[in-house]
Amino acid sequence: MFSFVGGVQTAVTEADVRMIMPPDEEKLRTQAEGYRLLLDACLRTRHCVSFTV
Repeated sequence: MFSFVGGVQTAVTEADVRMIMPPDEEKLRTQAEGYRLLLDACLRTRHCVSFTV
């Protein structure tokens, strides 16, 4: 992710929060929290224009 600098827009592209397989409830919760943190960071960035998983 890039910070806003002199008119540059920010985008999170192809976000991937990996986990060791096979998945279980705890791993899925941890993965969801990772995505939540990434999206939250994008939303807090003044000029974040896109978030892609």
